[in-house]
Amino acid sequence: MREAIAEFAPGVTFAATVWGDEYTGKVDALLEAGLVQPHQLPGAPGNGRTMVSFYPDGRRVGKGNSTACKQQGYLKVSRASLGCVRVLKGVGTAEEKRRRDAYKDRLAQEEAKAFALAHSWPFPVVYGRPV
Repeated sequence: MREAIAEFAPGVTFAATVWGDEYTGKVDALLEAGLVQPHQLPGAPGNGRTMVSFYPDGRRVGKGNSTACKQQGYLKVSRASLGCVRVLKGVGTAEEKRRRDAYKDRLAQEEAKAFALAHSWPFPVVYGRPV
């Protein structure tokens, strides 16, 4: 459910997912691109060691809150690997629905294309036997 990965800024990759926009890169590159502030990074005083989430107004999300990630402007910052950080910016429920519907439509088109290709041979084969 992830679109193609593209370069957003030097050292930062971008991928549009159903749930939000995902940016990955080294801490310095993400800071330079303006995607996060130093106090929003995992491991900063008061934050978790590997992941921290923020409401759109900048308040930190507490544990067990399942509705925060559905808000537009939600920010989730997590460690991807040593020195790399992944930033997920929420897009809101309306955009999420639009992206999910587009993904489902694209899947349906790919399945229809594969079905048509399988039945376009002179002798269509299903499970190894001619039909």
